[in-house]
Amino acid sequence: MNEQTDPAMRFSEPPPYRPGLAVAGIHEIWGEIERLDLVRYVAELEAFGFTVIPPDRAAPSGLADRLCAAVLDVAAERWGVRLDPAEDFPSTGPTNVPDPQDWANMLNRPTLHADFPQIPRVYEEALMNPVLLALVTYMLGYQCLLSSGFGAWIKGRNPGETFPLHMDGARVSPALANADCCNAMYLLSDHSLADGATCFVAGSHKLQRAPAHGEGLDERIALAAPAGSLVVWHGNTWHGAFPRTKPGLRISMPLFFCRPQLRTFSNYEHRPIPQEMLDRNPPRFSTLLGRELDWREYCKLERGAKTDFYSAAGSSQENIGAMALRAMSLFGA
Repeated sequence: MNEQTDPAMRFSEPPPYRPGLAVAGIHEIWGEIERLDLVRYVAELEAFGFTVIPPDRAAPSGLADRLCAAVLDVAAERWGVRLDPAEDFPSTGPTNVPDPQDWANMLNRPTLHADFPQIPRVYEEALMNPVLLALVTYMLGYQCLLSSGFGAWIKGRNPGETFPLHMDGARVSPALANADCCNAMYLLSDHSLADGATCFVAGSHKLQRAPAHGEGLDERIALAAPAGSLVVWHGNTWHGAFPRTKPGLRISMPLFFCRPQLRTFSNYEHRPIPQEMLDRNPPRFSTLLGRELDWREYCKLERGAKTDFYSAAGSSQENIGAMALRAMSLFGA
């Protein structure tokens, strides 16, 4: 297979640098969006700040079912209990969580992260999904980073507990109109109001600020989508979650991305990633994990060096400006 015939190999090399082009490779990115028939979903991202891609397009070949099975396997290994998505969490802690208070705290906001080198292989497939990458690349550029991922939200009944509205973008006012981060979340169970769905305030990304306390509550839209859907939203979009009122578990897998000039939540660059994992994936996989950043080259930084951007660029403001403009072109700022 090659890049022309295998969708997973698309975007395996960065687009060529062209001086004066503010958004590097936009023509290549748009060509991929058209090829994957995603123009409608890009329009929804622009208009509403979020979009939902249906299972047949977002998770072919049983991807969502395999992801859910892998999440439940990790939970069984980590917590010592085999969860049933149709049933509530056990009321008492499993063998791997002997302290009842620890189990109660975990139930309040249960997150389940796998880490290297024990990442289930299907998690790699989820990250390299061409549909996901096309939309993320459209918003953040080719050299964006995975800020946090390889984990899952597992939510049981929590009547009365509403996750407050917030935005994920930089806490500056006004925020940048172009996204500096974005979310892509696989729904591994059905999502509805009673399921405790994520909610959004449509168009809020255009306000370029975080919501004030109590703002936007009457405008929340509960996500209603079947398992296997992929939800993508702009970093400035206001979002939260409704409480789950029905039995069973709401399971989702969020992947959070940011531009390369921002610090990631997880430092994948220095995690023990097996070489065979890097070898079996396209080069874009290494780029997403921060292992192929051109930023260090152009700022004359070596891996692990303590030199900062400004000292690397030199004391001259002119040099700093030139370096910054070069970086902006490379990273699609």
